[in-house]
Amino acid sequence: MLAPEEEVPSQAARLRCECGASGAAGPHPPRTEELILGEQPLVVAKWTCVRCGRARHAYFAKPGSRAA
Repeated sequence: MLAPEEEVPSQAARLRCECGASGAAGPHPPRTEELILGEQPLVVAKWTCVRCGRARHAYFAKPGSRAA
């Protein structure tokens, strides 16, 4: 997904968990961190499903970057 970093929480909320719950992280926004995969800068969002407690994560390509 491509998303400006400030949009990561709302983009992550659109992702459904395997239990069927929305990706909303509840009262706490997803934790984010930046990483580099090859030469591609990414943002990883991590949160816990509010329904089943499963650890969730999603990777987002930083806008303006492109794969090598």
